[in-house]
Amino acid sequence: MGGQAKSKKKSKSKKTRSNGVGAGLVAFTAQDRIKVRMQEKAKKKTAEKYTVEQLLEKVEESMDNFDLPMARLFCQRALDIESTNLEVLDMMGNICAELVQVFLKAVELSPEQGHSKYMYLGQIHTGQEAIDYFRKGIEIMTSTLDTQQPSAASAEGASACGEEDEPAVSGKDLSVAFCSMAEIYFTDLW
Repeated sequence: MGGQAKSKKKSKSKKTRSNGVGAGLVAFTAQDRIKVRMQEKAKKKTAEKYTVEQLLEKVEESMDNFDLPMARLFCQRALDIESTNLEVLDMMGNICAELVQVFLKAVELSPEQGHSKYMYLGQIHTGQEAIDYFRKGIEIMTSTLDTQQPSAASAEGASACGEEDEPAVSGKDLSVAFCSMAEIYFTDLW
């Protein structure tokens, strides 16, 4: 046929993941997919390197050193290995209780600065107590937003120079706080 060589079609087989990692991650951004895959690898490595008992020892050691985030991480790894282990679940409860005490101490030391401690305490508590924490957090956010407003003109000049900083409190943060408070009214105080 006119000297034309027939091209052979090479069938390249696509690799598919049969282990479930990456399955269902289509809706995530590339960065989120990478993060999930890294977490899955870390879980497997942890399961291969440490037993639940060894992880619990690390949890206790971290708590003794007042490193609550690391203690929570070790505890979460132990839960990844054995999600129904009562000792691990009790330890995670202890860590969460310690965090509540940390937030309460932060409120005691600096009651008029920093809204996030009040927002966390509002999420942890129920009923009127939660409303009181949310109200205080909203009060601090509102005053922070008011102090940010006059500096908006200077922020425009800074953004022109490429020195744009994200505000400490945004209108979205305030909206989320009001929604959290409304949810308490609908669920606990109805």
